[in-house]
Amino acid sequence: MHSNETPTSAFQSPILLMAKRAATLRAERWDVIDLALGEPDFNATEHVLDAAHLALGSRLTYSPSNAIEPLRKAIRMRAREDRELDFGDDQMAVGCGAKQIIFNAFQAPLKPGDDVIVPAPYWASYPAMIKMGAFNLLRQIKTGMDDQTLALDLLEVGVATVPGSAFWLPGYLRLSFATDEATLVEGCKRLARALEAYS
Repeated sequence: MHSNETPTSAFQSPILLMAKRAATLRAERWDVIDLALGEPDFNATEHVLDAAHLALGSRLTYSPSNAIEPLRKAIRMRAREDRELDFGDDQMAVGCGAKQIIFNAFQAPLKPGDDVIVPAPYWASYPAMIKMGAFNLLRQIKTGMDDQTLALDLLEVGVATVPGSAFWLPGYLRLSFATDEATLVEGCKRLARALEAYS
């Protein structure tokens, strides 16, 4: 890949694609258990809601790119109390989530043409992050059954999963456990019944 290419226009998250496909089938009245996406199954806690409500009534301003000082202070305190780690304010990076921080970490030290070794399994968007900087991805490839066909077959029997090849791990399926217990139990039952047919 050359540095003037724009791979982001072609990249689509395989996790979101499978979740979208499952949602489409549910809209067509299919009974589908979605173990592809993984979303919280709990409401925000009261203190978070209170803080959000208080913030809504406050004057909005832009925050520093490395977050507001009280947040950085709270993170340092939590790291010290929970992990016995002591960081200075200049040693912190605060972002919208792990993927943003990892993207920043890829972009900062690397230059076009550098090789990047990413141990498998890993998050599906890492290859696109690397390609955005026109770095080369060296990946570990395992052989196994066609996980993409299997994932589509499982969707037909009502279970949405993500092919392991989306994480450069062919022959595996990614299941999200970020759902309620009843959904997990039913999803696993469907998986077990479907996989028995392959044995």
